[in-house]
Amino acid sequence: MNRHAWHCLHPLVTTMMTALCSACMVACLSGVLGSPAQAQTQTPTQTQPPEPTPPVVLATQAAPEAPPAVHFQQLLQSALARDPQVQGAAAMVRAGQAQLRQARSRWYPTLGLNVNKTRSQDEDLGVPRERNSERVDATLKWNLYTGGSDQASIDSLERDIAAAELDLKRAREECAEKLATAHAEAVRAESVVATATELMERLRLLKALVDKQVASGKSSDVDAQTSASSLLEVSITHADSQAAARRARLKLSALSGLPAGSLVALSLPASPALDDQHPPEWLDLREGNSRYLAARLRAESARLKVGQLAALLQPRVDLQVRRALSDRTDPTPTSNTRTSTGLSLSLEMPLGGESFAKRDEGLQRAQAADADAERISLDAQIEWADAADRLTTARYTQGIHHRQLAHLERVLRGAGVQFEAGRRSLVQLIDLEKMPFSARQKMAESTATQFTAQVRMLALSGGLLDALQRATVAFDPARNPVH
Repeated sequence: MNRHAWHCLHPLVTTMMTALCSACMVACLSGVLGSPAQAQTQTPTQTQPPEPTPPVVLATQAAPEAPPAVHFQQLLQSALARDPQVQGAAAMVRAGQAQLRQARSRWYPTLGLNVNKTRSQDEDLGVPRERNSERVDATLKWNLYTGGSDQASIDSLERDIAAAELDLKRAREECAEKLATAHAEAVRAESVVATATELMERLRLLKALVDKQVASGKSSDVDAQTSASSLLEVSITHADSQAAARRARLKLSALSGLPAGSLVALSLPASPALDDQHPPEWLDLREGNSRYLAARLRAESARLKVGQLAALLQPRVDLQVRRALSDRTDPTPTSNTRTSTGLSLSLEMPLGGESFAKRDEGLQRAQAADADAERISLDAQIEWADAADRLTTARYTQGIHHRQLAHLERVLRGAGVQFEAGRRSLVQLIDLEKMPFSARQKMAESTATQFTAQVRMLALSGGLLDALQRATVAFDPARNPVH
């Protein structure tokens, strides 16, 4: 080849060689700083970055093919069976039913048996006698009219029992909410452990690369110390995340009484209460709120008790029947009663105004119960609005974190090349490696926030238990921690 031809081809050859060297450096650094699976299988690095995976938000409606969360259902049933609050609320329902049976028993007569043995000094026609008597009587007492107090008492107790049953439902919902919240925290902790493990492995591979460069004289010992220090720092973060995951599992086991087992994130079915974009009116949602409905029933019970107190101002009518079963009296009296029937009408009026004061007390207690029901409704409305806002914000920030993660993946690919070329320092590269971990950690927190907000909204609207019993698997944090 003559000199003129070489001068013409020299720029082209130089450009091709430079491009080939750059491609080799990118492949080498990407193979070292890639994922642990890529480093083990030595898969060639793609020249074009893959398209980012769209964010998977905790859906309010599970996909039809999503499997049911069987293990969580077992935890839920075990927690409901052993929760002390649920057991206490169930006992109060049974106690109210026993009170109702007592009140209804007043509709029926009372059968009695009287046995009397007496010794008396009597005088018959002016003649003193010492008389011994043994007498057995059967009695039947029946309260015929009480001014409606018995019926008012029964009506009031029926409301109290219905309120106690709603308290039992609320206790079950609170137990389920505590368990679901603990489960979400455990899933979040498992996701953080998985991302921390991945970061620690990437920094371990980076340290190996830096050690080779130091051995070949391309980098100083300061870089080796920097990479080792960053790996130790991430190791501490990894240990802390594992400890947090263990604590979350222990709490979940304490609530359910069963081992935590393999945890999966849950997806709740669709519900009008979860529509944070077009929220329904609270007047519609509160009809399912157990606490509010129980307060309304107790207010009705308090008003019925006012009628029970008003009956104290009315007369009572009682029937009493007595019949002698045996009578041994010595000496025999000149006259003796074998059977008697009595009908009595009584009216008692405390002169100090006690009856009127009791009625006034009942009226004030009824007003206080009405005010308490409205207070509960207002508090629940505020809590529901707060949970809806947290749900909306968490969905929005999760999308931002996902886009941030997609950008960081592209930045990291270029940062490795820049580090090899000496255009980016090791400290900058380490900081860039940590940024995806922070984004994934915040995405896990956002997912947990969405789930707990949905749980709170369903609990306030009365549909939590049904939703948790129909929950399905959303994802496995150990296999796919970024959602």
